[in-house]
Amino acid sequence: MALQTVFTAGLALAVARIGARTTDFAQLLPFVVRSWMYVSGIFYDLSRITAHAPRAVALALDANPAQVYVALMRYALIDSVTAGRLPPHVWPLALIWASVAGCAGYAFFWSSEEEYGRG
Repeated sequence: MALQTVFTAGLALAVARIGARTTDFAQLLPFVVRSWMYVSGIFYDLSRITAHAPRAVALALDANPAQVYVALMRYALIDSVTAGRLPPHVWPLALIWASVAGCAGYAFFWSSEEEYGRG
């Protein structure tokens, strides 16, 4: 949960900076997030697709941060998922995504700090 919080905070900081400059971005954001959820296995079992996809596509889908954090939450909260094994790549990817998004989002937001709130 802590890794997901850091990841989400980093994304929120990046989106906040973009939204501060481009107010119409708020109209586009729901479509971006919905499209991201469609390719991350939120609504269906992603393993059915990755089993028959080319290796590069399967790796990209498995490395999707939404897929990584959903897998961790499902493993922690759903008994039928807990009975299976969590793929070994999930924890390292969760740590990498949280570190990258947290640090990059903070740096991106902070680099324009003096411009916020000024006309």
